[in-house]
Amino acid sequence: MAAREKKGEPRLEELKETVEREEGAPKAAPEARERGEVDRIVERLKKKEAPAPKPELAEVADRLLEARPEEIKAAPKLDFRRVAVDAAFREQMKSLGKLYFLFEKPVSLFASILSRLPVARNIWTDLEAANIPLGVEAYFVSAALLSLATGALVAAGVALLGVALNDYGIATAALPLGILAVVISAVGGAIYPSIRAGERAIAIDRELPFALRQLATEVKAGLSFNRAIASVAQADYGELGVEMRRAIKDTESGATTEEAFSRVLHRAKSRGLKRALIQIIRSLRTGGRLSEVISSIADDVAFETRMSIRDFTEVLNLISVVYIMVAVVAPVTLTVLSAVIQLPLIAANVPQALIVLAFMGIILGIGALIFVTIRLEPAM
Repeated sequence: MAAREKKGEPRLEELKETVEREEGAPKAAPEARERGEVDRIVERLKKKEAPAPKPELAEVADRLLEARPEEIKAAPKLDFRRVAVDAAFREQMKSLGKLYFLFEKPVSLFASILSRLPVARNIWTDLEAANIPLGVEAYFVSAALLSLATGALVAAGVALLGVALNDYGIATAALPLGILAVVISAVGGAIYPSIRAGERAIAIDRELPFALRQLATEVKAGLSFNRAIASVAQADYGELGVEMRRAIKDTESGATTEEAFSRVLHRAKSRGLKRALIQIIRSLRTGGRLSEVISSIADDVAFETRMSIRDFTEVLNLISVVYIMVAVVAPVTLTVLSAVIQLPLIAANVPQALIVLAFMGIILGIGALIFVTIRLEPAM
């Protein structure tokens, strides 16, 4: 019996240890699960409290470069009551501004109609790009006043001409011609900011390579970037100098250099200037050699300018052929045909008004060709 008890003692000890492990395991498992749950909760809280990563300004600038104007700045809701407190409107319009306050409701209604024209869809960005110091409402009211005044002057002039010539047919055409003048003036006023912004972009592209080379030279000579920008702004670079002065004014108001340049990216329509500013912003953030970066940008802009001039010369050859056909061949042909038709042998009765309209069409065609040529001219 004693020997049997001695053999059973190790087995009893093993069973005891196994039971203790099994009893201890369930106790430890909830603690481990609780610790795991706490760790997961802490991680979720850290993710919620961590600030969202901000996009790099250069990435934002890239999106601005590719975005359409209506995507950059949403059209605000118009409130023409703000025109009454617009100091720039009072200064620009002067006497016509007094007429607005006399006929505020009808003029505001006409300005509201102008604001709904498709050609005025991007007026919010075009006004800034054109550097027109008027609010959106004030500009629409100004365009409405000028178009109404133009229509009234045309109608009055045609009516007086009809009375002076004692031709009531001309006098009765005064009202339709006045309305036509109002419509043409209103559409012209709606698209003027876009045209003006495009002209400023061409002027900026024309001066950009020279300004960039000056900027690179001064930075390479040891001048700080802000002082070099101020030097470029003071130089005679036309519209580019205006934009640089606006950027400097923004920095003096408390904005950083990157913020001031991002505002230029918002309002400028010059793609060359946008590309240059994007590269400069990247270089400022990464700490690259700014003078070399700016010199490389200047070389790229100059190369693109040369390529655009080459493409324009090829288009100009085609335009010159069309111009010769419209301005030389067409008038001579029309003159010869009109003379031949009047010969006694043919004696065709062609209305003189038809010949006059044909010559007017030729004149309009010449004007259209000149306008297209001017619009296609690259910055040189």
